[in-house]
Amino acid sequence: AFDLASDASASKVEVLRPDGTVLDTLQLGPQKTGRVNFEWPAKGADAQSDIRFRVVASNNTAPVTATTYMRDKVVAVNMGGDTLSLQLQRSGSVGYTQVKSFN
Repeated sequence: AFDLASDASASKVEVLRPDGTVLDTLQLGPQKTGRVNFEWPAKGADAQSDIRFRVVASNNTAPVTATTYMRDKVVAVNMGGDTLSLQLQRSGSVGYTQVKSFN
């Protein structure tokens, strides 16, 4: 998922291999401001590989800022003093306040 700072007349998600080359591209077309969800069928990717995603969005010729999000699995919850943190399977420890959504 990603958030767009403003409307986009064109948007795409590039799926990147660990070396930065493009494995696949999802053309998402025009999108409104806010959260955009997408699914990628993971064809041609090893489950253990370090796949990354890059969002490219524009409104006519002006670039549109996109904030990307990722999914991960919570494997532990830690409490240190007044701070709650989550131990994530792939991303390590993150503060609870850094998490934008759960599903």
